[in-house]
Amino acid sequence: MNQQNQQFSNYQQVLLKKFVLICFSIIYLVDNLCAQELSWDYYLEKLGQEDFYEQAISEEEMYDLYTIREHPFNINAVTKNDLERLVFLESVQIEDILAYLYQYGPMKSLGELLFIESLDYDTREFLKFFFYVDDNPVEKSSFTLKNLLKEGRYSFTTRLDIPLYQRDGYKNYPDSVLLKTPDKKYLGNALYHYIKLQYDYRNRLYWGLTAVKDAGEPFANNLNKGYDSYSFHLLLKNWAFFETIALGDYRVRTGEGLVFGSGFSMGKEFDITMSRQVINKHTSTDEYYFMRGAAATMKWGDLCFSPFVSFRKTDASLDDNGRIETLKTDGYHRTWTEYFRKRNVFNGLYGAHLSYNRPHYKVGMTGYYQHWDHEFSTGTQLYKHYAPKGRAFWGLSTDYGVALGDWAFSGELAHSGLYHGWATVNKLLYRPLSDLKLFALYRLYSYKYYAQYASAFSEGSKTQNESGFYFGVEYQPWRFVQLKAAFDYYYFPWPKYGLDHSSDGYQIRLQSDIRQNDRMRYSATYSFKKKEKFNVFHYTHRLRLKYIYQPDERMALQTECSGVRANKAGGKRKYGALVGESFSWVINRLLKTTLTCAYIHADGSLCSLSLYEPGLLYSFSFNNYYDPVLRLSGMLRLDLGPRYLLLFKYGMSRYFGVSEISSGRQRISGSLKQDLYLQLRVKI
Repeated sequence: MNQQNQQFSNYQQVLLKKFVLICFSIIYLVDNLCAQELSWDYYLEKLGQEDFYEQAISEEEMYDLYTIREHPFNINAVTKNDLERLVFLESVQIEDILAYLYQYGPMKSLGELLFIESLDYDTREFLKFFFYVDDNPVEKSSFTLKNLLKEGRYSFTTRLDIPLYQRDGYKNYPDSVLLKTPDKKYLGNALYHYIKLQYDYRNRLYWGLTAVKDAGEPFANNLNKGYDSYSFHLLLKNWAFFETIALGDYRVRTGEGLVFGSGFSMGKEFDITMSRQVINKHTSTDEYYFMRGAAATMKWGDLCFSPFVSFRKTDASLDDNGRIETLKTDGYHRTWTEYFRKRNVFNGLYGAHLSYNRPHYKVGMTGYYQHWDHEFSTGTQLYKHYAPKGRAFWGLSTDYGVALGDWAFSGELAHSGLYHGWATVNKLLYRPLSDLKLFALYRLYSYKYYAQYASAFSEGSKTQNESGFYFGVEYQPWRFVQLKAAFDYYYFPWPKYGLDHSSDGYQIRLQSDIRQNDRMRYSATYSFKKKEKFNVFHYTHRLRLKYIYQPDERMALQTECSGVRANKAGGKRKYGALVGESFSWVINRLLKTTLTCAYIHADGSLCSLSLYEPGLLYSFSFNNYYDPVLRLSGMLRLDLGPRYLLLFKYGMSRYFGVSEISSGRQRISGSLKQDLYLQLRVKI
């Protein structure tokens, strides 16, 4: 009997040990997931804000990161094209990851990323969201109906924005008033709504449908049969000698963006890459920067050929003679004037990109021809003298790059047929040490150069009428400290809007980031800009201080203090300040909340201040404020199992010293503005 009791007691101890281990494993898993969620938000915020190089991630790129996080890559089977989808990686980091795998073989854990010198701490930590380790990569499945149905992944996402106030454009007016001023009232209600249906098969086959209704646009009536805008895409990758096949809506990016750029991210992006994915799917709600038709990339060894064709209607403002004055890019169709400009012009575009890519050098050529069914009119204003005119446009470019040891160089030279203008941009990168990076850039965009889809490194809003040089340095003297400095000089030879002569200016930016430990981070950014507007020089100083404290794996606090001093030449100085606090708390695996509170004291547009808030999926909230305002927002996230996700966000802005907000149809009577945002995602 005693022996039986002893055996039973041992059995109880074993059960107790297993129970304790299971409990600790669950606690560790939950804490780890909570910590991951907080870290994910931290890195997304860095990408979502205009960073040191004034380059914010686009909605398209953000959606791609979410997709990869949900279906990560096996790092031991990753390709160069896969790594290029991670937009925060530099080209040298991509090459170093691939070189490490080639030299040392498959990784045993993601901790081996530490041995890749070009990856700093934040980059290594962020990469862990997109990779897993498997020594036995799964072979690619064939495209059979059974596999497509069994292994394909569907997701349905919808969003609804509800304003808790009324703008003047949504008020009721007598018919007599609307007969005289028909644009006084919007054609639709104040709700913003979209739906997205997406399909993904092993990161090789994608298709999706997006439907959007902006606030003020009519919905499901005689003006719109359902939503205002629809977009469909299909993308197939790595099939036979086709690297990419795209049907429907897609995007094109070649070289340095002098002919075809991303379109979403005008700014001062600095990177040198020996190859780039030319064709990609269009999944965002943007209604302008995309092609509609068919495209493909065919690859034979190191040679790639990417033909593409696009036929689409777009919005435009026409003069009395039916000529195009300007292309309308905002996608709004809220009033009768905007509605009659809806997709009222048609254009066809034919183009191709040919490239030869080797690990250490590249060369490519791009050409296109575009035809419109309406002529363009340049107008009489001086700054529009070299605006597009006529019906037909064409352009050619060559791009090139060399990477040898610590040096890398890339550039592009382009020619447009309209005014026979030229454009070029050239970049040089030098890494004398693993923790020191020096770079320089020269750009020259003639005022006679024109390419509709160009999107290259620039100070202005167009890749035209600008020249300049840019110098920068990044230095990491210690593992926990990173320093950055940059200087940019820009010159506009032809008069810009509001000027009757050529103009120039410069900008200086300094930044330091300190990671005291895994729980505390500090950053400070200072910038000075001199730029001429309306024949008067503007001088702007900006300083931003940020402190992030994470007391445990579930909570994070972020404090931000920003200041601005601005003045016009000979004018009075104006000041602005921002003090804000953000609190994030992962309560458990199902529930997360974020609260933000900030007071902004701004004195007009000259010294406006911007505030970042966590947004809904695939988006950011990054708003500018021009008046004294108290801003409060809160977001609640509910993960109802692996398939269902609900997000609720509330935002409130209380303005001081004003009796109304905005003007015209957007005017709000009073000083209080409140909004409610809802989002649902279902994965099948």
